[in-house]
Amino acid sequence: MKLEEILRMSVGQNSTRIKNLYGDIPVYSVADLENDLFQRPSEGAPLDNAGPEFTKEGDLLISIIKEKACIVGSGNAGKLFTSAFIRCQYDEKALDPWFFCFFFNESEAVGREIHLRSGMPGLGYYHLNSEIVGQIEIELPPMEKQRTLGKLYRGCLRQQRLYETKKGLLMKEMDLILDGETKKKGN
Repeated sequence: MKLEEILRMSVGQNSTRIKNLYGDIPVYSVADLENDLFQRPSEGAPLDNAGPEFTKEGDLLISIIKEKACIVGSGNAGKLFTSAFIRCQYDEKALDPWFFCFFFNESEAVGREIHLRSGMPGLGYYHLNSEIVGQIEIELPPMEKQRTLGKLYRGCLRQQRLYETKKGLLMKEMDLILDGETKKKGN
């Protein structure tokens, strides 16, 4: 089946228009998508904005720029939803959102299909949009299997985040040790 059969997709407003209409209200960004995908804690409290132009906790979004799907976390709720993202509404009884993220983000077939449908031969340029997303084929396993795969994918992303955090701390510790050795030699 095609994604357009199970998703209702909408694209946010142009970011220039949003700035003119809403001023300094924070805009959902690619960095927010990365934080939500890897379940990093967000800085600040969620905003209390409501309406179709704002993100909500649990929204399923696809970045047109990164070609990645994520679930909006509580710390990024209430941010303005721009044309850089596609919001996907779905039947929770038919589709697990983390399974969808796994499918969309990790499937080589999805990547190939996106590039085939959106490429401009010879230019090396392509542009993801809701029509292309809608044409992507998906075979939905039973809901229990979707939930299991989604839970495993979410856990894998969380472990990857923890690994990268630990690696960063170890690198800082190594730098401190090297800085101490350099200072000793300088005396």
